[in-house]
Amino acid sequence: MKFNALTPPAFQIFMHSFDMAEPDYGRAAQRASENKLRLANLNFDIGSMTHAGQYDPQDDAYEFWVDELARLHYATVTTAMVTTY
Repeated sequence: MKFNALTPPAFQIFMHSFDMAEPDYGRAAQRASENKLRLANLNFDIGSMTHAGQYDPQDDAYEFWVDELARLHYATVTTAMVTTY
């Protein structure tokens, strides 16, 4: 696969997004080091939280996950899984 360098306008967009993300990353890293990190349950394909019925691929993934838990008689369910949502 051939590498194509970003065009100057694309590079500017990338740098802007990096500059916007870096402070958030720093704050998140600090909260993680203090054991206080809480992440939003964002769907990165959509760019926001989704609920059942809004995004089929996510619904399919949750259905698969719950089916697997049931197949194992919920033996692998952790406290975090139960209390998160």
